[in-house]
Amino acid sequence: MWIGIDDTDSPRGGCTTHALTEVVRVARDLGVDPIGDPRLVRLNPNIPFKTRGNGALSVRFGIGRGRRRRCGSIDGRAVWAYEGGARLSPTLATDLVDAAWRAVLDASRVGEAGTDPAMVASPRRLPSSLYWNAVRRVVRAADVRATLNDLGATVRIHGDDLGVVGAAASAAWPEAHPTWELLAYRDPARGSLRREVDGGSVVEAQRRYPDLFLCTDPATRRLLVAPHTPCPILFGLRSRRRGAPLRALATVRSEPVERWMLFCTNQGTGDHLLRRLAASLGPYESGRVEGLVGGVPTTLQGGHVRFPIVDAAGTELVCMAFEPTKTL
Repeated sequence: MWIGIDDTDSPRGGCTTHALTEVVRVARDLGVDPIGDPRLVRLNPNIPFKTRGNGALSVRFGIGRGRRRRCGSIDGRAVWAYEGGARLSPTLATDLVDAAWRAVLDASRVGEAGTDPAMVASPRRLPSSLYWNAVRRVVRAADVRATLNDLGATVRIHGDDLGVVGAAASAAWPEAHPTWELLAYRDPARGSLRREVDGGSVVEAQRRYPDLFLCTDPATRRLLVAPHTPCPILFGLRSRRRGAPLRALATVRSEPVERWMLFCTNQGTGDHLLRRLAASLGPYESGRVEGLVGGVPTTLQGGHVRFPIVDAAGTELVCMAFEPTKTL
């Protein structure tokens, strides 16, 4: 059983990755296991109605069989991802969907503007086109719902149905060339306090485990693992290989970790980028456009830099390098 969720957070707090850990917890209480690692899927970064990183989450569930690998810790108990599993009985599948949806609603910022949680459940993997469209373009929720209806998938929504797009796309991700991210969560009682993560220990973790990436900014020495938003995440360790963040977790010194989860992700894959001429890119699409710098760069107030480039078709684009990108 594939379950995908999206749109549980708001600018004021919450986190859909944390909501997924609650889905995993209630599934474990039913005797149901993750088959493969939980998945964190970033979608089109240009979508204007995203909350923050436009991430959606999914897990394949079953009765675990074969080799297992640890993928998290919740309530002080290990969470195991299995390489294979038996299908759920119809009764257990229904119980799982109902329990998962209750967990999603309980973990959502329901009632806050822009929070409209959605969940998609399907006994079979969804077509990858649902992912590729959502990661590269603007997709209508009505079109996704029509496809899901044809496939016999279960859809649950609370409020607007835009979250269906991300929930379905996450479950449809083909998982080609993945990276991983281990997310550590804080004790909810500390939510209003400043995060305590020792920067030196993060630098040491990246030195010991070179598969980690985007832990610090080497130019500014700024810590990149800890968010600056009102969410339950304490820190995140991104990696090109699965094992590195699991080993690095013991190296990072921080305030107490309440739970953690390892996610298989599409971060750093460039799936959202289209290789096209500038004139053929549509609204909210991202692309790799090759060209020549067509003029002298201009530094604007705030340290932002503007410059023109001309592509192979002679189309001139105005490019911006914003100050936070630093050396770019």
